[in-house]
Amino acid sequence: MARRRAPMTLVVMGILSILVGLGYMVFLTLYYREIIGDLVSGAVGSNQDVMATLFLLNRALPGFIYVVTLMILLPVVLAIILLWSGMALLTVTPWARWASVFTSIFMIVVEAAAIVLIVYSLTPPPGTLPILPYSVNPPWDKVPLVPIIAAGSVILYCLLLMGTMFLPSVSAAYAGAPGPRPQRVEPLDEEEVEEVRPARRPPRRSQVDDE
Repeated sequence: MARRRAPMTLVVMGILSILVGLGYMVFLTLYYREIIGDLVSGAVGSNQDVMATLFLLNRALPGFIYVVTLMILLPVVLAIILLWSGMALLTVTPWARWASVFTSIFMIVVEAAAIVLIVYSLTPPPGTLPILPYSVNPPWDKVPLVPIIAAGSVILYCLLLMGTMFLPSVSAAYAGAPGPRPQRVEPLDEEEVEEVRPARRPPRRSQVDDE
């Protein structure tokens, strides 16, 4: 069976998915690198100042530790799936289309929830945050614009990706690979006809006696 060839739309979206997934994963890791280290230090109890800071933040912002952990882990996991789906789109892998659609849906929900949490839950009113014994990055006493812009950009791309997966060219590419071309039957020459023709049966005994 002939191998399905990816249309230009799938090639472009596959490359973009790889770039967006890899780029967003690197962004989350670098932007939240200090809070990731603080969460790990607080979990193992290696730094008392970090533990005291996380305790104060968790008391001022209920569920701070759990919300921030999910805000980092879920997008990273979804970014990895998006990257994987992008590579599969380039080869027109059967599951890649729907994986891209459902990953886009989940990313839109997660990133929209992250924006709401950053603006309304993880940013306390001015002057209400207690004095912290340790500086935690990013500063949680004001709305950080960088992660909001990044999350909004990912949402826009996921909307574009989800819509692209239902274009006619993409649907045709996943409709099924064309079957094998029928082989052309060449006419046989006289010698081949003689070889194919069954051998003449010997005459019966009665016919020989009559003769």
